Amino acid sequence: MTKTLNDLRDEAYEIALEHGFHDEERCHAHSLMLIITELSEAVEADRKNRHTDYNLLDQAKAEGIIFEDFFPTLIKDTFEDELADAAIRCLDFCGLHNIDLSDVNEAVTTEGGTDGFLEEEWGVTESVFFATSVLSSANHPELKVKSALFLIFALADKYRVDLFGHIDVKMAYNANRPFMHGKKY
Repeated sequence: MTKTLNDLRDEAYEIALEHGFHDEERCHAHSLMLIITELSEAVEADRKNRHTDYNLLDQAKAEGIIFEDFFPTLIKDTFEDELADAAIRCLDFCGLHNIDLSDVNEAVTTEGGTDGFLEEEWGVTESVFFATSVLSSANHPELKVKSALFLIFALADKYRVDLFGHIDVKMAYNANRPFMHGKKY
């Protein structure tokens, strides 16, 4: 069975809840800024040419290298991983606020559903800037997060990233991380 964005929303929220990310009530701006920081980390990973090497990943899996061994070296902190982090932050926000993602799920899973939402000549920086400007605009945080999530999927599609797959892998990693992932917030 293929997971929907609502399934992933619930899973992301549950992992965040279990790891203490919702022990303290925070304003919307806090959550929106953390999404923006993940998007900024995606830009930085791209600048450093840190991308998932799928040939090495397939080789590690074929050799029976366990997840805990290959994730930190082959996936963590790559462009694809940071896009997944940004999407997970959006999903968690939607879980916290019980926001239905059926419409976004339909749009991102329909063939060509994200086409034309990012200018063809835009690179990673321009595309991420557009998504962060949506998150930074006034009012309606729920709509902003849903729009940003859609744009993250559009960016993933543009660069042929299996974002659903990367979200799944990152959430499996996150589920085994320490409380608050060892961070202040």
